[in-house]
Amino acid sequence: MADKAVIDPQSTNIDSILHEQRKFECPPEFAERAHIKSLADYERLYNESVDDPDKFWSRVANELHWFKKWDKVLEWNCPWAKWFVGGEINLSYNCLDRHVTTHRKNKAAIIWESEPGEIRVLTYQQLHREVQKFANVLKGLGVKKGDRVAIYMGMTPELAIAMLACARIGAPHTVVFGGFSSNALIDRIHDSQASTVITQDGSYRRGGEVKLFPAVEDALKSCPSVKHVVIYKRTGTPINMQAGRDHWWHELMAKASDVCPAEPLDSEHPLYILYTSGTTGKPKGVVHTTGGYSVGTYLTTKWVFDLKDEDTYWCTADIGWVTGHSYIVYGPLQNGATSLLFAIDARTLDYLRATGRSGAHIDRVQRYAKAQGLWGPVAASDATAVFDRVVDFDLGSAEPAMAGPHRPEQRVSLAAVPSSFRRSYPTRPPPAGDGRVG
Repeated sequence: MADKAVIDPQSTNIDSILHEQRKFECPPEFAERAHIKSLADYERLYNESVDDPDKFWSRVANELHWFKKWDKVLEWNCPWAKWFVGGEINLSYNCLDRHVTTHRKNKAAIIWESEPGEIRVLTYQQLHREVQKFANVLKGLGVKKGDRVAIYMGMTPELAIAMLACARIGAPHTVVFGGFSSNALIDRIHDSQASTVITQDGSYRRGGEVKLFPAVEDALKSCPSVKHVVIYKRTGTPINMQAGRDHWWHELMAKASDVCPAEPLDSEHPLYILYTSGTTGKPKGVVHTTGGYSVGTYLTTKWVFDLKDEDTYWCTADIGWVTGHSYIVYGPLQNGATSLLFAIDARTLDYLRATGRSGAHIDRVQRYAKAQGLWGPVAASDATAVFDRVVDFDLGSAEPAMAGPHRPEQRVSLAAVPSSFRRSYPTRPPPAGDGRVG
């Protein structure tokens, strides 16, 4: 047999376009009021984080509430890391309780718009009350600290409420994207050994109903660990409920107390498990612990999006992805921001256009004035198509950022959207689907 060729691991025939060397200067008036005012400021902070990480991260962590101060900032035994060792914290407390005693009490925490056009606003005080009530609902069903809870819902405020309630009592949640099938639920419930599932009768997506509870019902035939299912009534579709196991959200909430103190949790207590998609094999669960995740999402949300108290913030991802966990719910709420809750992709715009509402999503940026933004991978990769198929919109107030492996040209095109960007549609066919269910 001929000898196999030896390939130099350093050599590659791949041309990378991910190295961006251009610099874009901020307008002086923007830089003046920014958290990080210049490249020199950034480099100073970066160097401090490398040279004296204990000092750097201690200062950031001290901006949050701790029930007990940590003994050690970082315990690092490669590849294992423990952050804020010995500290006690609660992420739900930092998202809600520390704001309701300040001027943010009556500030909008979440503004939700549904695909059918419904609008709800929850202030920090209202969200705090709803989270405490649902935390007591979970306790009433026997959920305790350390028990896993699976959440399979559409993009409604109740999804965020469920997550924050789990975090409040120390029950790690695993959110399953509301477009996945019952088989995806089975894998994740089995692996996490979830005792409770939170879901909806159905949700709306691209003009149709996605039937969520029937998928749960099918999955539970193979999931003996689940003892209770809480169902939020969203579409009103009749469902077949099993007595003793299945409970209506609104009925449990009507009887629940609105007082539930946040549980002090060890910094390394598991906050949530999020699974890979499973396209390359069995889904793999990634556990995020409380302390380090809280501090990390708090700081990145504050600095990357330069959030100010008067800003309104929109992340276009779905909460079912890690981007949505971090930058729709936990990061913005820790910063006391107003977070817009709705998702966008090019196919949704196709539906809105077919129903005469083609400018609906981009119109939201105009309607809510200064909207900091994070474009999720799907929405950002479709950005050109989105712009091509929306008429008469003005993004002059928006300050977009992007998540995921995007081309430099996409970053530049979003960052350089002019004050008035007008286009007649369509100039190209809609993009192909991404293969997701629903």
